[in-house]
Amino acid sequence: MKTTLLILACLTLNVSGQVIQEYESFIKKSEGCKLTVYRDSRGFPTIGYGFRLPSDFPKKISQKTANMLLSRETVKALAGAKKIVPSFDSQPKNIKLVLVDLSYNLGASGLSKFVKMLDACNDREYGLMAVELQNSLWYDQVGDRGPRNVKIVRNCGI
Repeated sequence: MKTTLLILACLTLNVSGQVIQEYESFIKKSEGCKLTVYRDSRGFPTIGYGFRLPSDFPKKISQKTANMLLSRETVKALAGAKKIVPSFDSQPKNIKLVLVDLSYNLGASGLSKFVKMLDACNDREYGLMAVELQNSLWYDQVGDRGPRNVKIVRNCGI
């Protein structure tokens, strides 16, 4: 199943399986993995690598299922980031990692609300992009993820 998903993602999104795995590795640093239900920072029931549970979902999963969910949601996050950020494909690798991480964490609709940050990204003003991320409510809600992503973006502007 994971192999099929990666092949479809690669064909549809014009990326390699290795690129998808790089996004997954980056996301794992923020999410961690819990195979039983837990409450995320906003109180939502969650499982695996930050997957928000639908009401009919099991309360315990295997590592294999967690990895499959991560792959599926990473592909969705990449597709969302590409849709929201017109300049996505021409951005530096580290900016792409942060954008996909944001899309994974917030969903594409949540990412789209960062209008000033996205404008700065499309204009390649990474210092301003970092400031906009740091000044957001998101930054204070996500623990180490916020400072890490801001630092990565800021370093792209050097």
